[in-house]
Amino acid sequence: MAKIAKTHEDIEAQILEIQGMKASLKEQDGGQGVGLDSTGFYDQEIYGGSDSRFAGYVTSIAANEQEDDDEDDTSTSLLGQKKPGYHAPVAMLNSIPQSDDHYDPFAEHRPQKIADREDEYKARRRQMIISPERLDPFADGGKTPDPKLQVRSYVDVMLEQNLSKEEGLHFRHECIQVFCSESFGSAGADPFVVLHRDLVHRQTASAVVQHMSLGVYGFGCEDSLNHLLNYVWPNVFETSPHVIQAVMGALEGLRVALGPCRMLQYCLQGLFHPARKVRDVYWKIYNSIYIGSQDALIAQYPQVYNDDKNVYVRYELEYVL
Repeated sequence: MAKIAKTHEDIEAQILEIQGMKASLKEQDGGQGVGLDSTGFYDQEIYGGSDSRFAGYVTSIAANEQEDDDEDDTSTSLLGQKKPGYHAPVAMLNSIPQSDDHYDPFAEHRPQKIADREDEYKARRRQMIISPERLDPFADGGKTPDPKLQVRSYVDVMLEQNLSKEEGLHFRHECIQVFCSESFGSAGADPFVVLHRDLVHRQTASAVVQHMSLGVYGFGCEDSLNHLLNYVWPNVFETSPHVIQAVMGALEGLRVALGPCRMLQYCLQGLFHPARKVRDVYWKIYNSIYIGSQDALIAQYPQVYNDDKNVYVRYELEYVL
């Protein structure tokens, strides 16, 4: 049994002994066997090989990234046959004459695009002549006007419709601007944002109503402000935080201008609604009114008559000077 090395010197001596035994084994074997790093030889009659283990393989890569032509490809398989190609030679493809229109022989077999699926009628319908608009149905004895006098195609009609919408939008803008200038005077802001109904413009319109209400407080514009309140109030159920903040600001401004009693009349209808989400919104508005004008709400509370023990009527509220 070999002695187990324990010290550093014994371990070094054992390593040198093993290396010497390995070297002596290689000298005794000589050329017998095939090493792992040797090339080896195969039967050429059976495997079709050669002395070189790289026979039949491409040992170099082209300098450019372009694919080599099949005609220049001299690589062969193990059986000495040329690899089959999947396309025609480049020289044959280049010899085909190309016209100016880039004729595609397989165009009829390709799937059509959406624009190509349009038939001749659909392509011409946009340029079809449409009868001109008749402003007076009883003109010329009820006869249809001559289309040649006013040629209008489908595209022209669509452009006229868009133009009429733009004119209507500007007309509404002018009407609301006149309304604000007559109702609020110079304190009225540019009301263009109140024409649109999307979320962002409703937020901006609520901010305009807030500042407009605070600007005309005490000027006798309660009727116009009540009209604006009817447009602001349906937005109390919005879920966007920015819109809710703008709507609550508008209600605060209208509370100052119209008074808390009018706001309480709008708020009482939802304080005891069956839906909890509706009650939460209305109680939030009521709390805002209560914090801002607690003393002024007393006149709007329902009247409770006196009984034998208590006096509930506030007679000072019934005084008329």
